[in-house]
Amino acid sequence: MELLLEKLGLEPHILLAQIINFLILIFVLRRFLYKPLIKFLDKRKDIIEKGLNDAQKAKEELSKIQTIKEEKIIEGEREADKIIEKSKKTAEQKSGLILKETQEKSEGIIKEAKQMAEEEKKEAKQKLKEEIRDLVFLVSSKILEKNIGQKENEEIINQQLNLLNKKV
Repeated sequence: MELLLEKLGLEPHILLAQIINFLILIFVLRRFLYKPLIKFLDKRKDIIEKGLNDAQKAKEELSKIQTIKEEKIIEGEREADKIIEKSKKTAEQKSGLILKETQEKSEGIIKEAKQMAEEEKKEAKQKLKEEIRDLVFLVSSKILEKNIGQKENEEIINQQLNLLNKKV
């Protein structure tokens, strides 16, 4: 083997020293460069994974918030519909109440007008009876003055008035 190494131009003690130097270099590189580099890469990997996890959580949270927002919008629309429906019912009730009050007032006015007309009719009949009585008395007294006395005259007038009352 030595012969082979000599033919290649390698000296064994230098080769041994180079192997030892190479092993020391590997140890030093591994200890001071490779491990910190791996540690740094692991930390970087953890940071990236944490960022991805945070992004996923944020996406899920955004999705939940969007769902809640849509539910709140739907709930708000339903509430608005309920309020509108309630307002319509209240307006209809008030409208019906106002219509009823107006109808009652108009019926009261009509009833009052009928009563007034009836009273005026009675008063007019009474005045007419009095005027007819006075006229009958006047005419009868002039006609009968010559033939009949005052007492008989009043009896005739009363009979005529009774007949007139029955007709009216």
